[in-house]
Amino acid sequence: MTESTDSIHQIPVATDTCKQRLDLQTQVQADFFAALEAELRSLVYDRLLVCRKRIFTDTIQLFRARLAKYVSAIGLCLSVVLISLDGSTMHGIRVDLLLFFLFSVAFFCTWDTDRFLKTQEKIILPYWRRIANLSAAKILKAPKKVLPFTAEYQFRDDVVSCYRINTNGNRLAWSKALEGWYFSGQHVTMLFKKKTSIHPYLLIMHEAPQELALYLDALSLQCIDSIQAT
Repeated sequence: MTESTDSIHQIPVATDTCKQRLDLQTQVQADFFAALEAELRSLVYDRLLVCRKRIFTDTIQLFRARLAKYVSAIGLCLSVVLISLDGSTMHGIRVDLLLFFLFSVAFFCTWDTDRFLKTQEKIILPYWRRIANLSAAKILKAPKKVLPFTAEYQFRDDVVSCYRINTNGNRLAWSKALEGWYFSGQHVTMLFKKKTSIHPYLLIMHEAPQELALYLDALSLQCIDSIQAT
């Protein structure tokens, strides 16, 4: 995954026949990039939570918690029966006592469903935060290597070309067709193939999103009002 997150292919831009055009320049210094990276981490994290909530609805989460509780209770009862029958040993270990211990712990952890769900969230959320940080770092890997630079975006109808200008000259970084959905943040606008996509296929750095948002609206791209889970 890069700043332009699909495989990069150059798209010819016919500037003489363009009906719509927009040129944007963004000065990407170290402080701006740090703020952008922090924002992107937060946005990707929120996007992951939206996806998780869409797949694992509250009803499914509650069902799984209750299922774990009842399975633990049944296992605990069966282990008590095994103990009453003197159980069996395996490699010198009392299997019935081991099962009793394991199911007792599981039953204790799952008995209070609300507490179980809250504990599960505390354990899982740092994992998603880590995934979001790694994803953001991968997206920004290429532009980070050429800091500081000026990002120049040339929009010609539904095609945008990004040039990175620094002491080494002016280089075409990528050129992509615009489609799908977009979300405008403070320092970055992300474009998605689908409204439910987790990762953007395109990322545009900016200091003010209003002008870009108007351009994308004119192309009939759909705006995602909120990227957070509700």
